[in-house]
Amino acid sequence: AEYLEGFLTEHDLDRERLLGVGIALPGIISPERNTIKYATTLGILSDTPEHITGDIPYPHTVDNDATCGGLGEWDQDDQENMAYLSLGYGVGGAILMQHCLYEGTERRAAEFGHMCIHPGGKQCTCGKQGCLEAYCSSACLSEELGISVEEFFWRLEQGNPSCRARWEEYLDDLALAVSNIHLMLDCKVVVGGPV
Repeated sequence: AEYLEGFLTEHDLDRERLLGVGIALPGIISPERNTIKYATTLGILSDTPEHITGDIPYPHTVDNDATCGGLGEWDQDDQENMAYLSLGYGVGGAILMQHCLYEGTERRAAEFGHMCIHPGGKQCTCGKQGCLEAYCSSACLSEELGISVEEFFWRLEQGNPSCRARWEEYLDDLALAVSNIHLMLDCKVVVGGPV
C-alpha cells in the first residue's frame, strides 16, 4: 500500500481516475480473490488472512501470476483456445478455452509445474518428486550452479560447457512438457515468463 501511494504521488496520478489495483502472486488464490490458499514458492502453506489487501483503499483483485500472464498473451480474436506455460522461479500456467479462462473446480487448473515428467526424480517444492518445476524453473538454471539466472545465460552465450549441458537438459524437459500439454489440450501452447 505504501509503495502504491508513493508511485501515485511520484507520477502525479489522479487517484479518482484509478480503476483498480491488480496483484499477481505465484500461488493458488481463493475464488473471492482476496486470500492466498497456498503458495509454496512464497512459503505460504495455508490460507492467508485478508489483510494482504486490507490497506489498499482502491478496488483491487488478487490472482495467480501465470493466469495473469496467460490472459496477457491471449489474443481472443485469433485464438479460441490456448494454453500458457509460465517459466520463472516457479512454473505455472493458464488454460483458455472457448474464449474463457478455465480455472477448474478448486481454481487449480493449469498447475503445469506440478505434472510429473520424471517419476521418482528430483524433489519439488510441493513435496512430490519429478515435477516439471523441479526441472524447468529458473532456479534449476542458476541455484544448482550457484549463480544468478543472468550469469547462467551470460555463461551460456560464452559457450560454457556445463551451462550448455544444463540448457540442453532443460530444453529436453521443456519439450516433453509442451508436448504433453499440447497432447492433452489440443491447442496452441504459448511459453512465457521470466526465463
